[in-house]
Amino acid sequence: MINFLVELRIKSLKDDIFTGAAALTFYLLLSIFPAVIFLFSLLPYLPFDNLEKTILDFASLVWPKEATILFSNVINDVMAHQDARIVSLSLLGTIWTASTGMYAIMRQLNKTFEVTEERPFFKGMTVAILLTIVFGIQVLSVFSLIIFGGILQDFFINSFSYQKLFFIVAFESLRLIISVFSLLLGFALIYHYGPNLKRRFSLFGLGNIIAVVLLVFGSLGFRYYIENFSNYANTYGSLGAVIILMLWLYMAGAILLFGSEVNILAEKHKLFIKKSDMNH
Repeated sequence: MINFLVELRIKSLKDDIFTGAAALTFYLLLSIFPAVIFLFSLLPYLPFDNLEKTILDFASLVWPKEATILFSNVINDVMAHQDARIVSLSLLGTIWTASTGMYAIMRQLNKTFEVTEERPFFKGMTVAILLTIVFGIQVLSVFSLIIFGGILQDFFINSFSYQKLFFIVAFESLRLIISVFSLLLGFALIYHYGPNLKRRFSLFGLGNIIAVVLLVFGSLGFRYYIENFSNYANTYGSLGAVIILMLWLYMAGAILLFGSEVNILAEKHKLFIKKSDMNH
């Protein structure tokens, strides 16, 4: 285990994952707002009530208040100007813009996996677009399941009021399990299809699990720090929310790349994996 940790430190420094995370922050910041605008422009056409509120409530559990308010303002602006043309005309452009962030992730993963990008640009962007679409569907599915779970929770609480606490705990646990599984699946898909190499798909790879744990607790810790020990809003005014969002994206990018480093060495040392299927 000591050798593993030493190799992990050396390889992470060699691949300069923090510089890679800074590059990802730039591309993700460019792509996240068009993706959010398109996602929320779809909400009026989905058969779920309060989906917008559920997404923002969920985001507020992890993101600092300033970042949540920033997205809330964008979303309110979109929802106030609902127009079917927003969906139809912006679809291709939004997917392309959001996919540039995914394509940047793929290029950084090639560096951490130490492979060259031999896929033609068109093929690479096709993979990025497909991953982006899958993630969009995944996000909507997760929040739809959470809303459906909330409906069931209200039904059981009203029907069995004497077991109210049990149903609250049960459904909150179910929401947590769904969210964590969604994150785990997302990391697994990126690590499998992102780099230009063939390897066995692993949902419960060591790097996947560590990345999910670091992202969840890192986000909660970051939120606590921003709300209790920093004064970005007072120092930078309205720009404070953008800076906070950039810092969170930087942290998420570093965790994503760190998870890939863990997976590489876990496969090398056969940790949690019986057989590596990596073919450069």
